[in-house]
Amino acid sequence: MSDTQRDELRLTVEPLDQKRREEWLKMSAQVIVANIEHRSVSKVNHELDVAAQSEPQSPLAPAYRLWIADNLAREAQYLEAVRAFDSAIDSAQSARRFLADVDPISASLLHKAQAAMLGKKAKIAISAYQELAQISALLHKEELRMGKHHARFESLNLNLKS
Repeated sequence: MSDTQRDELRLTVEPLDQKRREEWLKMSAQVIVANIEHRSVSKVNHELDVAAQSEPQSPLAPAYRLWIADNLAREAQYLEAVRAFDSAIDSAQSARRFLADVDPISASLLHKAQAAMLGKKAKIAISAYQELAQISALLHKEELRMGKHHARFESLNLNLKS
């Protein structure tokens, strides 16, 4: 798959069918309850991992991987979280989005950089922030090429020109 095809795939939104929507709601509830009750999320992470592995091309797989990484960071397992964010990035490179305005790669890079800083790995954090800046510029360029002008980008451009 070419880089252009991969970018177009990543920018394509795939609505959730009923089965995936129900799975998303179930997993969301489990993550929320685990966090509210301040209990270990390792069981939830296992279930998220199973769901992500069962349909690796699903638009939900990157979100599940991102949740796993966020859960690890929330439990101060920063280096494991950094590795998990890398898995989320890998997953997002071969899946469509299910939310138009959320880029799972950018979200994963941002959270990875934050986890790396908390884990006292400044070089990893800097690298993640640099990659995030590059990805953001490329996404903006690709969205413009595909005719997907978002109001937030247009307002940013207007603000920069004034």
